[in-house]
Amino acid sequence: MHATAGIDIGYSLTNFSFPAPPKRRSSGITATATKSSRKYINTPGFSIPNPIEEARAVAVALCDTVENLIATYIDPREFPPSQDPQIQLADNFAPVTEFPPTPCRRVTGEIPRCLRGGAYIRNGSNPLHPPPAGYHYFDGHGMLHSVKFGDEEDQAPVYCARFTQNNRFVQEQAAGKPLFPYTLGTMSSYAGLARFGLFVMRTALGLINILGGMGTSNAGMAYFDRRILAMSEDDMPYAVSITPAGDLITMGRYSFNNRLFLPMCAHPKIDPISGELFAVSFNPVINPHLRYFWASPDGRKSPDFDVWLPDPCLFHDFAITENYAILPENQLVMKFQDVVLKNKLVIDGDTAKVPRFGVIPRIPTVGYSGIRWIDVPDWTSFHYINAWEEGTDKIVVLSSSITPVEHLFDDIAGLSNRLHEIHLDLRSGRSWKQHVCSAGLDFGQINQKFLGRKNRYVYMCYYGPWPKISGLAKIDLDAPRLPRPCIVASRRFERGQFCGEPFFVANGEEEDDGYVLSYVHNEESGVSELLVMDAKSPTLETVASIELPARVPYGFHGIFINADQIADQNHATL
Repeated sequence: MHATAGIDIGYSLTNFSFPAPPKRRSSGITATATKSSRKYINTPGFSIPNPIEEARAVAVALCDTVENLIATYIDPREFPPSQDPQIQLADNFAPVTEFPPTPCRRVTGEIPRCLRGGAYIRNGSNPLHPPPAGYHYFDGHGMLHSVKFGDEEDQAPVYCARFTQNNRFVQEQAAGKPLFPYTLGTMSSYAGLARFGLFVMRTALGLINILGGMGTSNAGMAYFDRRILAMSEDDMPYAVSITPAGDLITMGRYSFNNRLFLPMCAHPKIDPISGELFAVSFNPVINPHLRYFWASPDGRKSPDFDVWLPDPCLFHDFAITENYAILPENQLVMKFQDVVLKNKLVIDGDTAKVPRFGVIPRIPTVGYSGIRWIDVPDWTSFHYINAWEEGTDKIVVLSSSITPVEHLFDDIAGLSNRLHEIHLDLRSGRSWKQHVCSAGLDFGQINQKFLGRKNRYVYMCYYGPWPKISGLAKIDLDAPRLPRPCIVASRRFERGQFCGEPFFVANGEEEDDGYVLSYVHNEESGVSELLVMDAKSPTLETVASIELPARVPYGFHGIFINADQIADQNHATL
C-alpha cells in the first residue's frame, strides 16, 4: 500500500489534511533598516505602525466576522449530494499535495518509442483548502498531473503534480482560505446570495483582486503557439511549461498578444492541417454572451464574432468542420434570479427550452453577421467529440447526450450518457439524431489528425457508478449500430479500479494505429498507475504500466506533448 504525502488512504474528510500551501521561494533580497527607523529596531515592544496594514487588518476581521455569521445563521445544516463535501471529496476525489518530479521505478512492459521524450499531462480539480460550505467537484483549483517519458529506453519516467498558479489560486494561497465563491458548491439559495455578497465586500475593500481572473483552470488542456495551455471556461488560458527534469511551471495568463479580454471555453479546437485555433469566449452577465474567434498558429487573434443569446447558457465545448463552426445553445441556463426566487443553483437544467445549434463559416468574412440556427430538441451535452460535412449542405456532429438534464447537479447517480450523431440539414434547417450505442459513454477522444473530418474510431469511458469511470471502449462508427455491435474493443477494470479520460497517441498512418493513455487508480490498494494500451487490441491490452509514486485523484482532460513540442516550447506569456 502506498501512502501519499498529506493524505491517508482512507480518504475520509475527517482523517486527512488538505494540501499544505506550496512554499514560496526566497527572493534573495535582504531588507536594510533606514537611518530614521534604525534607532527603534532594538526597542522592546515597539513597532512602527503601518496605516495601510492596520486598515487591511480591520477589513479582514470585518469580512471574517461576516463569514462566521453566514456559516452560523444562513448556511444550510445539510447539503444535497451534489454540494456535500463529504460526498464530493470522497474516495479518490480527495485532494492531494503537490508532488515534485520523482522517477517512477516500477515500470511493467516496454514504453513505445513514439512516447519517448514526451509527456502526458492531465488536468483536474484539487481544492487547496477545506470548503467553507457546499462544494461540487467541478469547483476545485486546477492541478496538473504529468508523466514525462525518458528520452532513452532505460530512463525512468518522471511523475510530477503541480497547481496551476492562476490569480485565484495565488490569492487564496496567500490568504490561507477560500476567498472566491464556488459556482456550483455555494451559489444557491439565500446562503449563496450571502456568500456572493461577502465576495463583493472583499473585492470592494481591496482584499481580492479580480482583474487577473477568477477561474480555476481545472478542465481542458491544449498545445498551441508553442505553449501548453490549462483552461476552464471561467477564465483565460494559463500557459504552463514542462522542464527537462519533468517539473511543471506556471508561466502566466495567455491572452493572444493582449487581444483576449474574456474567459475562453475549456475546449478550443486546433485544426490538424492549418494549425489554427478556434475558440469561444463566454460572458454569462452581458450580451453578447458568446464571442467566437480564431487565431493563426503563431497566436494572432481575429476580431470577435458576436453571438447574442436570449439567456446565458453554460458553454464548455463546441465543434468545427473543414468549413463551419457549430455553436451549441443548450438547456444548462444561468438564471441568477432563481438562486433566491426558486432556491436553485445558478446553473440549472431548463427542460422547457428548445436547444439549438448555431452554424457559421469557420472563418467568417469581414462584415458577415448571419448565423444559421437549427433546433435540436431535447439535447444537452458537455462534450462534442467531432464533426464533419457530408456533401455541400449537411453536417454531422458526434457527441454524448446528458439526461435527464434537470437533475444534472442534484441526482448524479441517475444520469445517463448516450453516444449520438446529430445530423444538421443546412438547406431545410432540420435536424435529427441517430443513436449510435446503448452503453453509457462519454469523454470521447479521437485521433486528432481527423478533427473536423470524418473519423471512424472513438475512444470513450464507461460510467459507473457516475461520475466514476469503470472502463474504456473503442467505437467503430462504420460498424452496425444498436445495441452495442459498434463497440469493437472494451476493457472493464477490476472491482475498486477506476480510470480517467483516454487519450489517443498516433503511431502510424492508419487511424487506430497508436496507443491509449489513461490514469487508473485502485481504491483498495491506494496505487495509481499510468496505463499505455494498444489501441488496435480488442481488449485494449496493456503495453506498459507505470506505477506512480503518489495518488492521482480522478480528474478531467489530458494531452500528450511529444518530444519535439517540449523542446520547442515558448516560455514567454502573451
